[in-house]
Amino acid sequence: MARFKRERKLYHLNFEAADLDGFECYASGTTLDQFVEITALAEELKTEEGRTKENIEKQFTVFAQHLKSWNLDDDDDQPVPCTYEGLAGQEFDFVMAIMMAWMAAIASVPDPLAGRSDSGETSPAPSLALAAVSESLAS
Repeated sequence: MARFKRERKLYHLNFEAADLDGFECYASGTTLDQFVEITALAEELKTEEGRTKENIEKQFTVFAQHLKSWNLDDDDDQPVPCTYEGLAGQEFDFVMAIMMAWMAAIASVPDPLAGRSDSGETSPAPSLALAAVSESLAS
């Protein structure tokens, strides 16, 4: 049997819902182990006890490891490094928009029938010839 090596997935993140027109960001996929870890951390961060500095940093450190490129410039029109440090210097809502777009991308399952078949026509709906409703007979 021939061996198979799968190429790592690179996601072009979607920011249609956010006010980030022109921003582009690419991030890699994650392993199942890391996905479980990130999901568990996200759940912990919903609780007061779990919202520790260590958990927050860990969540964003793992996320930053998957950032591959972006077209982000700082206030001086200089490129912001696509690293944890570059991410950490951004406003929280912007960071969360990127992270949520990444989570949506890695958690989505592609449609196996993404393309249409041009091998035939759509079948027309069958004609339903219904008889007129008759008046009920008096008994």
